[in-house]
This record gives sequence, structure tokens and C-alpha cells, in this order.
Amino acid sequence: MSQFADEVLARITLSNIIGRRVNWDSRRSRPAQGQYWACCPFHQEKTPSFSVNNEKGTYYCFGCQEKGNAITFLRKMENLNYREALQVLAESVGMEIPTSAWRDAKEVESRKTLYELCEETAEYYVGRLNSHDGLAARQYLAERGVSESAIKRFEIGFAPNGKGGITQRLMSKGVSVNLIQEAGICAIPEGGGAPYDRFWNRIMFPIRDARGRMIGFGGRSLDPNARAKYLNSPETPIFKKGDCLFNHHSARETVKNDSFVVVVEGYMDVISLCEAGINSCVAPLGTAVTVNQIGKLWQLTPIPVLALDGDKAGHNAAERVAERILPMLQPGKSLQFCFLPDNMDPDDFVRSHGGTAMRELIGRSQSLADFIWDTEVGKHSFATPEGRAAFEASMLGAPSIIRDVGVRRQYRRYFREQLFSPRSAASPRKNSSVKAKGISGPSAELLSSTIVSSSGEIVRERVILGICLAVPEVAWRFLDRLQYLTLTSETHQELLESVIDNLSEKVIDPVEFRKKIVAECGQSTVSQLLHSPYLLPLRRIWPEVPAGDEGVILDCAETLLKEELEKIEASIAVESERQEALIDLKDGDDGDSMARFGIAVRTRDDAHRGIQPEDTRGQIVADNGVVVDRKELEYFQKLLQSCLD
Repeated sequence: MSQFADEVLARITLSNIIGRRVNWDSRRSRPAQGQYWACCPFHQEKTPSFSVNNEKGTYYCFGCQEKGNAITFLRKMENLNYREALQVLAESVGMEIPTSAWRDAKEVESRKTLYELCEETAEYYVGRLNSHDGLAARQYLAERGVSESAIKRFEIGFAPNGKGGITQRLMSKGVSVNLIQEAGICAIPEGGGAPYDRFWNRIMFPIRDARGRMIGFGGRSLDPNARAKYLNSPETPIFKKGDCLFNHHSARETVKNDSFVVVVEGYMDVISLCEAGINSCVAPLGTAVTVNQIGKLWQLTPIPVLALDGDKAGHNAAERVAERILPMLQPGKSLQFCFLPDNMDPDDFVRSHGGTAMRELIGRSQSLADFIWDTEVGKHSFATPEGRAAFEASMLGAPSIIRDVGVRRQYRRYFREQLFSPRSAASPRKNSSVKAKGISGPSAELLSSTIVSSSGEIVRERVILGICLAVPEVAWRFLDRLQYLTLTSETHQELLESVIDNLSEKVIDPVEFRKKIVAECGQSTVSQLLHSPYLLPLRRIWPEVPAGDEGVILDCAETLLKEELEKIEASIAVESERQEALIDLKDGDDGDSMARFGIAVRTRDDAHRGIQPEDTRGQIVADNGVVVDRKELEYFQKLLQSCLD
């Protein structure tokens, strides 16, 4: 097999294969030397970093590090297996794959026969549509506004009412019943009897795969009392409903001219959009978009647009797709949602408002992150603190199923910013008409000053992160609270995100844990944190840790982390309430936000004072306000020191 593959690769020109999917950069490309540059088809970029070398027969992207040869390229771009990709290349240079090259040569030949049977069946249906039998079907298509050019373009046909037309025709040519059944064209009664056509009295929409091969059919019944309005081919060796997209092959050819790919619900939606000039559109086959279909959509465009009805059913369908796609998200690859007016599908909208209006609607599509946010807002009540807390927990927990660490981190950061920004969608109290009576709030000057804000947040952030790095087992206990934090330093925030992502198990190897953090955030970042001058004064007084006293160390670390979290959480609450109060003052509202602000300030001050025991003998009050047992503090300080050694 490898020898034959080498012969095929030697005959092709790689730039010709890849050039069908990219536009070469004329300034950097050197055709005479067989060197080409383009924007990478595997990730979004504005400056070309994708290089092709015809002499070597290889490509490489300096941006995302994708590399390979023509077989690799076809496998990734068209979702083919090795053998299918090699077959495409062999056919392109007029080579026949020797039977000895395939262990499953019989299977390959069988599939080829099935494609041919489906192709002949499609021609039969087209012929019946143009005959006397297809009069009712032609009238229906005319009423739906389907033009003659669209009928030809989509190869629309008609399966007549007789139950043995195409089956008998193929059998008369010597095709076995079993093969016809395997192609999904006919069915055989379970109790025995003559085979019959699977489709009858239906308008037929042929389905081609990404390479343009005929693989199956979808049929729309003309009988209003039919058990199924739409019927698809059954699962066959060449047709897997969950893997296929209607109009996939055509969309591949037109996507270069459009800045998007639209996913609609049905055949007629696709046809109407194409008639309106929106050619890069596809449809799943009667089901919600599947994981495999999402993968194929990403081969067409990094962010396809899902166009759905604006009613409850449309939103429910979008929610199912969102749940399905979240774990799959990759850098630069996502999904957008375009919701149409109530009681209108894309077919209705285009016919009523035209293609230009549809393009404008697509241009206003909603991102996946915003859709998830709005969906969760609609599910929660914000009348009580418990309801708001439930919403916060839902939003901060939603990204946890995203497999890609970078995307998961950005989603968590985005939701956190939304949650704790003033007047966020999670703050319905901005529309509240409730006023606090007789409460004199702080002045605008005080609210705008820095007096009410904390001056030691950087110190606390370093202490919190230092504890997390030194004792990840303790940090794991506070994971739910760490996820809510928004730190003032960008570097600290990135480090916190890395800590959260790697706190996946209760039992954690501290050394391996820190290695992962260093790999993600850099040695200098971690070292600067652990060598922070805010921690050094404490380290100087710590003796050796006696063997067997690890439990004391963990208890001390837990006390420190708990108090520092309470302080920084209280400061975050003060800032949030301060922003709310400023907006209310501007709006002339001196109501309950002022009272909440005062309570938040007092709560923060109490937290910052920390523990104030009557007897402080044997205890130390650190610079950050934490009061702990001297001996326990010494033990914990030694642990931090060990992280530096």
C-alpha cells in the first residue's frame, strides 16, 4: 500500500489539491519554485502563515503547526479515512487502485455499486417528475415557488404511486434484490413476499455526500394523511443520516464566496436560500445537528450559523445543539445562532423579505456564549439571593464540560465578567421600583473615591495563589469559591485559571501539579509569586517541620486560605455595590442600592480585621490581618519554603 501511495503522491501537484480550498498570497508565493503561501484553512488568521512546498509534497502552518501531505490534507479537510483520501488522489491522476492493495477490495467495489444504483435511481425519479405521473408534484413545487432552474439544480424528482417501479426496473437489469435493498431503494416484507419501493407518491430530494456521490434520498409525501411527512433513506453502508448534510457538496464549492455557512432545518429552506443567492447553506436530515455533522461544518467554516424559528421549539432545538457542541469547542471554532421572527422558517422569511434581509439577519447572529447566558437567565429567578446564587453556580459550572483547556478558560472568564459587571443580565434589580425609605446613602464623592476600595488586593491575591501552589490539596476544597474570583492582575487571573483547570482531583501530587502550572504560565510567573516580598517576612521565622505534623500544616493552610478568600470576596462585593450605587445616583435613585453598599463596606471591614481573640498569646497577626497560631504558622511557612528549594 505504501508503495502505491508513494506513486500517487509523486504524480500529483500538492498546490493544485490545496488550491481548491485556499487563495494563494501572490506577494509571498513563488510558483516557479513551487512554493506557495496562504491563510491557513485549519484556523482563522489574517496574515498568511500556511506554506506549501510542491517539491517536497508537504505543507506546514507556522501558526497552528498543522502539517502533512496531500493524503493528510484530504483526511482532515474532508473527513475521509486514509483509503478514501488515497482513492480520491488516485482518481485525480487517472490511476486505478490495484485490488491487491486493499484487504477489503470487495467492500470497495460493493460501495461503488451502491453509488451507481443510487445515481440511476435519482435519474429515474427525475424522469417520473417530468412525466404525466408527476403532474401533482410539479404543481406542488410551483405553489411553493420552486423554479425550474432550482428543480434541475437540486435534481428534484418524483416517486410514483406504484410500489414496484424502480425496484422492478433495476431487477430487470440483473441487479439482485439484496443489493437494491442494501442501497436503501427497496424493502422486503418481514413475513416474506415481493419487494417494494421504499418511496412512493413522494417528491424526491437526492442526497449527495461531500464528494458529490449519490448516497440516499429524502422524500416529501404528497398525501396529507401519510404517516410520515418526510422520509429518508434507511442506514446503508454509504448513507449514515447523522453524518450527512443536504447540499454539502454544493456548499463546499460556494463557501469561498460567502463569509458564512448557514444551517437550516429542511430541504425547502436550503432551496429557498439558494434561490435568494445564499448558496452556502446546508441542512441536517430531519434530526438535530449531530456531533459528526458539526465536525463536517467546521471543515467548511470555523463558525457556522444555525438559523432557527424564533418560537419555543426553535429555542429548544438551539439549546440541544449548544449542549452537544460545548464539549467539542476548539480555539477559533464555535457556532452562532440566528433566530427568525415567530412562526417563520427560513423559507417563509426569504420569500416574504428577500435574500438581502436574510443576510442582514444572519449578520446579527448571536454567539454561542451569549446564547448560553440568555438561556440560563430565562431559567432562573432573581427574586432571592438563593436564586441569584443558583444562576451564578450554573454559569460558572457550564464551561466545565469543554474539553479544550484554553477555550474552557476563556468561557469561564467571559461568564465571570458578565456576572460581576454592573447592571449585568443577572442583575434584574436594575428595573426594580422598590425604594429604601429614610436611608441616607453615601455621597457621589465618597463612592467615586478610592477610600471605599481595598488597597491590599494584590497582597491577598499573592497569598491565595501561593497557598494554592504550595498545598493544592487544600485549594481543592475551595474550588467552588476560587471559580468565582476575578483578580485585579491579569497575570494573577491567568495563574488562577490554570490552578482551577488543574484542580481536577481531590488527591493531587503537589510536584506534578506545579509542573503543569509552570508549563502553562511559565517558570518566571510562578517563581515571582513564590518569592513575593509579602511572603518572605513570614518565612524567616519558620523552623523545620517535625515529621508527622502534616495535618497541622494543612489546617493552618486552610485557615489562611479561608480568611483571605473571605476578604477578597468582600472587596469584590463592595466594588459591585459601589458601581450599582453610582449608576443609581446618576439616575436620581437613592434607594436600596445605597443601603446594600453600606452593608457591603461593613462586611468587608469585618472580614479584613480577621479573627480578634481575647487571648493572643502564642498567636501572630500577619501583615495581611490573618491571626493564626504561631506554631502552625511556622509549619506552614516551612512548606512554602520547600516549594522554592
